[in-house]
Amino acid sequence: MSYFKILKIILVILYSFFIIGGYKYLLLSLIAIFVHEITHLLFLKLSSIYTFKLKYIILGFSINLDDCNISNNKLLVLYFIGSLSNIILGLVLNLIQILFGIDIFRDFIMANFVIGFINLLPAFPLDGSSILRNILIRFIDCKIVNYISICFSFLIGSVILIYGLIFNGLMEISINYLILSIFIFINTFNEFIRFNKFNNIIYNLGNSCKCKSTIISVQLGSIRTLFDTIKLYMDYDISVFYIVSTEFEIIDVLFIKDIFRYYRIYGNINFLDLYK
Repeated sequence: MSYFKILKIILVILYSFFIIGGYKYLLLSLIAIFVHEITHLLFLKLSSIYTFKLKYIILGFSINLDDCNISNNKLLVLYFIGSLSNIILGLVLNLIQILFGIDIFRDFIMANFVIGFINLLPAFPLDGSSILRNILIRFIDCKIVNYISICFSFLIGSVILIYGLIFNGLMEISINYLILSIFIFINTFNEFIRFNKFNNIIYNLGNSCKCKSTIISVQLGSIRTLFDTIKLYMDYDISVFYIVSTEFEIIDVLFIKDIFRYYRIYGNINFLDLYK
């Protein structure tokens, strides 16, 4: 096990203790996390997606999809829906407290808001980073999206660290900000290494065949068709296409002759249908 993994495990344990203020709010926080994750899983089930992996992280679990057969819009809803469930539950319970003049849900409301809003921050490994990347990749080249998401994540981690040190001092709840920022920095660094490795593979493959290339994300398959790809070849002389998964892993490399062959066989289908 690498030193990074050991440090991440220690940080998860420390943060899981400090963020809930000791054992007093442990059960409430676990219930809030359960609500968050069960909403993710219910959406996956309703979307008929069963091949995924769960990994425990701060404030929940990381969901890694093994099946790329999911549209970009569904993927965006998947990332949003967990935090949205916590926020809506918190608002409903807060409304009940106001209407009936009771105060028994106060701590559970806070736990839901913490889980919901923090997970929307565009920082790794939180849902917000996936939301940001999902939106940007519709309009910008994925290599640029990678670096933008890295910069946003580093910025968020820095802001949290500065806020914890300057505005709260090195005492009491500020340990939450310190641990969260370190965890974000570690995951951001890991993502930077992964993206850099991915970009190097693209660069080396492009140099080996001495021709122009581009990247196609399977999530965008619903809007990118075979004929769109042929037009890239006709307009820009791009003849190599790297098909990548939701995790930016290369799952296929297609040459323009492959695109023409698939076009003759299947017609003008999109890449989502091609890789079903």
